[in-house]
Amino acid sequence: MVHETVERHLFLFNNVLLIGMASENLITGKKTYKLKDSVPLAQAWITTPNAYYNNPPDTMFILGTPTQIYKFLAPSERDKEKWENKLKNILRRKNKHLLR
Repeated sequence: MVHETVERHLFLFNNVLLIGMASENLITGKKTYKLKDSVPLAQAWITTPNAYYNNPPDTMFILGTPTQIYKFLAPSERDKEKWENKLKNILRRKNKHLLR
């Protein structure tokens, strides 16, 4: 099965991941972003793409919530690792806060 890949931009905050789509004004050249989705990180998790796909790309990472699974393809393996590490650190802090 082939899935369409759509370029999205991620904006990570302490408790939410925003997913946006970029557009550029042809007259001014100014880039803007349209919000496509917001992911509350309170109940989110990171998992390996191998849990869902056979032979996934090395740049893929998965973010899950109780109602949605998001798959992302980073531009490089290094970028993928950065995103995974940042998300894991935030999720770890959120879980520690819940256990107090």
